[in-house]
Amino acid sequence: MKRLLLGLLAFVLAGLVSITAAAVSREDGTAMTAEQDGLLYLYDELGEAKAASAYVNGYTFEVRPDQTLYLPLGTLAQEDWARLWLADSKPPVLSESAQATAADLTEPDLFRLHTDKEGPAAKLVRVTQYPERTLPPALDGARCGWLKLEIGPSQTLEEQKVRLDMTFTAREDDNNWQRGDYATLSVTLWVSNAVEHGGDIEQEAGESFLFDPQDNDWNLITWDGVATLNFQADEHPEKFYVKLSTKVDEQIDRQYAQPVNAELFFWDFSGSPAIPSVSRATLVLFNPWAGRTNPQDCHIYAKDSDGTLTEITSRFSYLTVDEEGNEVNGWQTRTRTLGCYILSDCELELSSQESAQEQMQEEEQEVTAVQEKQPIEKPNPLTGR
Repeated sequence: MKRLLLGLLAFVLAGLVSITAAAVSREDGTAMTAEQDGLLYLYDELGEAKAASAYVNGYTFEVRPDQTLYLPLGTLAQEDWARLWLADSKPPVLSESAQATAADLTEPDLFRLHTDKEGPAAKLVRVTQYPERTLPPALDGARCGWLKLEIGPSQTLEEQKVRLDMTFTAREDDNNWQRGDYATLSVTLWVSNAVEHGGDIEQEAGESFLFDPQDNDWNLITWDGVATLNFQADEHPEKFYVKLSTKVDEQIDRQYAQPVNAELFFWDFSGSPAIPSVSRATLVLFNPWAGRTNPQDCHIYAKDSDGTLTEITSRFSYLTVDEEGNEVNGWQTRTRTLGCYILSDCELELSSQESAQEQMQEEEQEVTAVQEKQPIEKPNPLTGR
C-alpha cells in the first residue's frame, strides 16, 4: 500500500525544499520535529532526503530496507521545544510548565528513549538518539536534534508495516521538568524493496531490489563492469530478490588468500535466489584485472552458507567475445540459482584449511566429551586424492 504522494517525494529528492526559519513548539506532549513547509523528511547519512510525511496523528513514511536514516527533531538555533506529560499521571495530564528542547530529548543522559514496535517489520527497525547535531547538507546544515533509524535487510516480496511509538522520559529532576516527565512521538514505516521490471535493466552493485521478469521473454540484468544475468522467463515468473555485493569477506581473505598471497574478488548474491527461467540462466563475471592476469591461471570458488569453499572453475568458461561478436572478457556459466562466487588469481589451499577445521572440530568435541563424560567420537579421516 502506497502512503506517500510520489510528486512530493520527487520534489524533495530534487533538493528544492529549504528549512523554514520560524521556531516550533508543541503544546500537546508530542516531541517537536524539524518540518519543512509542513512536511517531515528522513535523510540518509549524506544528507539526502529519502522520504516525506505530513503530521496526521503521527508520521507515515515509505522506506527501503537495509539502510540507515535520520529523523530531525527541532532545530537548536530556534530553541524548538515541546510540553511534557506529567510523570505517572493516569490518565495522562499535560504539565503547565514542564518543557524540553530538541537538544534535551536527543541527549541520552537527560532523557531515556523507549520505543514500542508493532507490526511485521518490528524486528527490522532500531531507533536510537543520535549525538551529532549536524548532518550536512540536510536542512541547509542547520543544527538539530536527531534520531537514528537503522532498518535491517529484508528479502520479503511484500510491503511490511511497523509502528514506532517513542517515549522520551526525563531521567532526573531539572529546572524545566521533573523526573519521569515525558514526551511522545509516533512514526509508521512501510518497508518494501524497490521493484524493477524486466526485460533489460541496469543496477549498481550493493543495491537490493525485487526483479519482476517479463514473462515468456528474455530478461537481462547488468551490473556495470561487474556482472550480467541473462535468462528467458517462463510463462508466469515470480518476482525474486536480488542483491549483488562485491565487498571483500575479510575472514575468507585471511584464511585462504593471505597464506598464498592471492588476490580475491567477490560476487555475493544474497539469498541464493532461484531464477524463474525456462532453462538455466547465463551468468557472466567480468574480469576485474583488465589484462593484468592470465584468465587461464585464475580459479573460481563457491562459498557455502557455513563458509566452506569449493572449487568450481570447471563450470565456467572464459569469453573474450560472445556469439554476436560483443566484447565480454569475463567468465560465463549456466545456472538456476545465484550464490557466492570468489575469483582468485592463483589456486587456494583448500585441503590444509579443511584439515585445520577438522582438527578444531575434533578438539572441540574432545572438550565437550570430557565435560559431559561421554565417549569421544572422532571423525573419519579424509580419503581420496
